[in-house]
Amino acid sequence: MNEDLLNQEVQRYILDHLNTDVLSLLFKESPFPNISTKELAEQIEAKAKSKKNSRPGSLLLISTTPTN
Repeated sequence: MNEDLLNQEVQRYILDHLNTDVLSLLFKESPFPNISTKELAEQIEAKAKSKKNSRPGSLLLISTTPTN
């Protein structure tokens, strides 16, 4: 995993774009030099999906550590 995705500014960008069409983001240049547009789109898509599937009032934790 790209550790730069954990940066607060990047996380804010992801949260700010949860309702953005991910396909349209893929045609734009990434605002972060060490993170590809594809990585951003994947993170936005995953976070939006997990937010949609979570129960109201529940705590949502997303692990980025691969499991064996």
